[in-house]
Amino acid sequence: TGDLILDEATHQVRAADVPVHLSPTEFKLLRHFMANPGRVLTQEEILEGVWGYDADVGGDLVKLNVSRLRRKLGADGKPRDVIQTVPGVGYLFRGADGGVQREEARPRAT
Repeated sequence: TGDLILDEATHQVRAADVPVHLSPTEFKLLRHFMANPGRVLTQEEILEGVWGYDADVGGDLVKLNVSRLRRKLGADGKPRDVIQTVPGVGYLFRGADGGVQREEARPRAT
């Protein structure tokens, strides 16, 4: 199993098999990063992808939520540098390093 797992079906995140409690916004932000591993995302792309906002609003909103997400992902004492700041450009999710997986929502049996 990977070090960081996002489960779409249960809306849960686990880091090193320890549950990470994220707000709905933090979950959406992590999901957006995990959908774009190894690609630098600008603040504008993140705003649009997570909040649906235009580029002229909310740069601090992105910074604040990335900061909170980083802190929560490392709350067990193990540093996880999966979200890297690219100065003057945006953020890079380094999930391609391995140890990160995204579980797709599974259809429920009826």
